[in-house]
Amino acid sequence: MEQSEIEAIIIQAVGACVSKEGWVNLAELGTQLRRAGLKYGKLSAFLGQYENLLEMRIDDTVIPPAVYARLKEDEFNG
Repeated sequence: MEQSEIEAIIIQAVGACVSKEGWVNLAELGTQLRRAGLKYGKLSAFLGQYENLLEMRIDDTVIPPAVYARLKEDEFNG
């Protein structure tokens, strides 16, 4: 699969499960990516390859900590 195809799948998957605040839980995002046919090892490491598209944050106020991602502003604006 080409890089541009993978990026399009990531953008679509984020859009499918994004919250009102613009963030998506990585567990939900992973489900969407697998449904789209992407195969990867550790999700956070896989998504780390796409820092041009995504920013991530960790919510360590919950146990276990939850990781969230969102599209970078440039991607929202086209």
